[in-house]
Amino acid sequence: MENKKRIVGQWFVMGVFFVILLCLHLPLQTGWGDDAVFRENTMPLGDFLADRYGKWTSRVVIEAGVKLLAGAPDLIWKILNSLIWLLLVWITADLFGVKGAGSEDKGMQAEAFFFLLIWCIPARSLCDAGWIATTMNYLWPVTLGLVAMRPIKHWVAGEKCPVWEYAVCPVCIVFAANVEQGAAVLLGVCLLFLGYTALRGKKIPSFYYVLLLLVIVSVLFMMTAPGNAYRFQAEMNLWFPGFDELNLFEKLLMGFIDSMNYYVSAGGGERTNYLFALLAGILAAGVLQRRGACEVRLKVAAFVPLSFYWGIGRLGNSLLQADVFRKGGHIVGLFGKNRCLPTGAGTFDYLGWISYSRKMVFLQVGIFLGVLACVALMICWLHGKSAETWLELTILGAGFSSRVIMGLSPTLYASGERTSLYCSVAILIVCLRNLQIYWNGCRQKRGKVLLGVYVALVICVSVWSGGGSL
Repeated sequence: MENKKRIVGQWFVMGVFFVILLCLHLPLQTGWGDDAVFRENTMPLGDFLADRYGKWTSRVVIEAGVKLLAGAPDLIWKILNSLIWLLLVWITADLFGVKGAGSEDKGMQAEAFFFLLIWCIPARSLCDAGWIATTMNYLWPVTLGLVAMRPIKHWVAGEKCPVWEYAVCPVCIVFAANVEQGAAVLLGVCLLFLGYTALRGKKIPSFYYVLLLLVIVSVLFMMTAPGNAYRFQAEMNLWFPGFDELNLFEKLLMGFIDSMNYYVSAGGGERTNYLFALLAGILAAGVLQRRGACEVRLKVAAFVPLSFYWGIGRLGNSLLQADVFRKGGHIVGLFGKNRCLPTGAGTFDYLGWISYSRKMVFLQVGIFLGVLACVALMICWLHGKSAETWLELTILGAGFSSRVIMGLSPTLYASGERTSLYCSVAILIVCLRNLQIYWNGCRQKRGKVLLGVYVALVICVSVWSGGGSL
């Protein structure tokens, strides 16, 4: 009876979430950006996809869905996209929610927490190419990619996969791996599981090879698509002349700098993003919860990420925008606004941005690495030598890498914020786990209240500033 009540309660809560999501979707205006391009194209679907495959992209599975939904009544996409958000909440809580005594209750807690946290995802990352095109190219692959990982969770836990996963997960992989970042993340997860089973000496399930084969086929399909090569050249000429002059290290360095600017430097004050503030605040609360005078230096280091975001990212960029600095403004601009490689590396004049010297840019990179090291230090100190530490570092590493590799594309700057969604979801997953661990382990109401107020303020400011999702 108790279990039945929990199930009914969970369905009721998810129903409430769906109603909220659908109500927020109803006023959204589609039919602009790439949505209009797909809607106005009158070619038959088969001819359209063949043309796109040969001249523009390998994302034929995703683009088939975009074309069909762009030509359908808006309400269909609004209902389906609301369900995708709901699926993201459920699958994230299922895969990454912290379990404990009364795991069902913790599952509902994880769903509720994550439903609140998703409002920190910047809205522009969900619509800057049009609502339908952007969500189906990024939000849907992220969500379905997580669903495709569910069998791995069962195998790691020594459980059997439900029958439905054998039919659903391959379909999810085909869709999720049809986008480059999704394929890279799924391939990495499959290889990590292969290494894990090898170290543990466990038998690899036969179904794993089906999933791995689908990912590999997707990657090969992507690499051999003639449209991708044509698009790369066309977009380089249009958006980033001189991109081919950069070597591999410079491209990845450019991706690193731009990613750190977006998250750690608050988007240079121009791209609204509070996700790093959320992560740094939750981790700092966990550090404060711990006691020990011998760890004073570690506690000081724990506030470096939080101080950097609010001090340089928000306050520094605001003061720089107001032209307050008479001296030292170029230093604040280096850490708060610079997204470019050093002067002379590639062609950046057309962007209209200030390009710093090589020494200055490497100083910027060094400080950024120091901030990331403090984040990793907090996680290691909070969770010690445990599977939790490795899990959180792996999630953050995978998410951040998915954004850094955008430096290999000449559309790094032109693509807007939508390419950051994988990293944003990874940050929220780590936020969720640490928030649950803190909330369930904190005995002082004052600590819960303070952290709850901080998280609520970050969510409210994110939504109010136009950065929150939807």
